[in-house]
Amino acid sequence: MSRTLFEKKKIYECLKNKLNINFVETYELKGWYYLEGKKLIRFKVPKGRGTISIGFQKEIENTSKLSKEDFELLIKCPMTGSDYEKKMKEFQGKY
Repeated sequence: MSRTLFEKKKIYECLKNKLNINFVETYELKGWYYLEGKKLIRFKVPKGRGTISIGFQKEIENTSKLSKEDFELLIKCPMTGSDYEKKMKEFQGKY
């Protein structure tokens, strides 16, 4: 399966709206995902317009603890914020 490259703005808006991440603007956009009131994952998204680079998208996928396919579902909309929360709880249970 080939990789779908997303617009920077699409990734930013999805993470902000679905996962309730409050981003701080520096040379890139940075914000924390909280699970049950605890900081769990720090996301970084490049600023600007256009498609994100393959390398940076892979970094965000790895940071999100999702597979390539699940990350695409998160960005394309079938996966909700509560679905992501369930996956993170399962992930924490493994470690």
